[in-house]
Amino acid sequence: MDRRTNSGLISGAAPEQIQTEIAVATPKEAPRRAAIAMFGVLLGSYVINAMDRQLFPLLVPEVRRQYNFSLSDVGLLSTVFTLGMAVAGLPTGYLLSHLSRKTVLQGGIALFSACTVLTVMASGFSDMLMYRAATGVGEAMQLTILLAIAANYFAGYRAAAVGSVNFSFGIGAIISPILGGALLSAYKSWQVPLVFFGVLGFAAIAVISLTVRPWFTESQ
Repeated sequence: MDRRTNSGLISGAAPEQIQTEIAVATPKEAPRRAAIAMFGVLLGSYVINAMDRQLFPLLVPEVRRQYNFSLSDVGLLSTVFTLGMAVAGLPTGYLLSHLSRKTVLQGGIALFSACTVLTVMASGFSDMLMYRAATGVGEAMQLTILLAIAANYFAGYRAAAVGSVNFSFGIGAIISPILGGALLSAYKSWQVPLVFFGVLGFAAIAVISLTVRPWFTESQ
């Protein structure tokens, strides 16, 4: 009898159990360098999230001038995304019970990017308010999944992984007014920065589809 087979019989491990153990171990044995690179891609997408979140207040004077909004109107438009973030837990939890983390994360990016672009097409206060609130839902969906991936895959370095997510947000918050202001000055249109940032989000979705693997995002 083959020694490895004999060893398996002696240990009492069934072939199915051995295969399961190998399948579970595979993500942990994947090259750490590849995992860090994929995490970097996800962090880059979160930079775009932060950029998007910080952009609208910069454009408020132009938006108010075009739509003749009151100060209270633009104040609500600037902050209503937080309401969207607050209610995002329920749809995110539901989607996670049916879809992969990667798919839900990309869905969150798609939602806030699409609503950012739709903001320029708003006919008035009501639909713009809806787009801004939905933007918050998408942003919270992405953040929830990103934190779950960071905490699960980098369990031994959880604090550093979660800290890098917060660091990425800071980078995006710095870039947003600089890039958004440059686009506003160059094109003299508040719509251009919103469309540009929305397109960046969809570009991030494409990059994630091509580079981020399920063994990384779905690690338990």
